[in-house]
Amino acid sequence: MSSDRRTALLVLPVLLALCMPERVLAQRASVTGTIQDSTGAVVPLAKVTAQNKATGISRSAFTADSGSFRISSLAPGIYDVRIEKNGFKTVEYSQVELAVDQVQISIRRSFPVAFERQSP
Repeated sequence: MSSDRRTALLVLPVLLALCMPERVLAQRASVTGTIQDSTGAVVPLAKVTAQNKATGISRSAFTADSGSFRISSLAPGIYDVRIEKNGFKTVEYSQVELAVDQVQISIRRSFPVAFERQSP
């Protein structure tokens, strides 16, 4: 095998790795859960926002008809999570820590405060 061919075989995998999007190479975390009101009924179309404390970057999702949501591809770190919907009090959770490949399974189970309707 020639020297040029060996060099090409060694360099090719490095070049392919450099061409991959950052999100493929980086390890990520997710926040998932089901939003319920104070009576235990699910809350569809609530906006859930996770904001990275270190970078200020935020990602949002809306809950489905089942009240469930998922915000994926988050960088590991400390997040503030806000849940909001018209007619309900905004709920905020501070210092939610997400580690590499971690999924925060149920934000309601982790945080016992229920989503409550606002008084008129």
